[in-house]
Amino acid sequence: LIPQGGGEHMSGHRCAGEWLTIESMKQAVDFLINRITYEVPDQDLTFSLSRMPTLPRSGFIMRNIKSQQYE
Repeated sequence: LIPQGGGEHMSGHRCAGEWLTIESMKQAVDFLINRITYEVPDQDLTFSLSRMPTLPRSGFIMRNIKSQQYE
C-alpha cells in the first residue's frame, strides 16, 4: 500500500500535496526538537496492525511542556 502514489513526481504519478506535506512535517519536527522541551511519561505505545490509521493505545502523552527561551 502506497497511499501517496508510487511513480515519479515528474510524470504526474505522485500526490499533488506531497511537497507541502513534507515541508509541514519538517516544521513540526523542528518545533518538537528545537522550540519546546517536554517529558514523555511511561505509556502504552503498542498499536493494532488491523486498524488504519493506527494509533498508540494510550495516544501519545507529553507533559511539562515549556517553550524554549532564545537569547
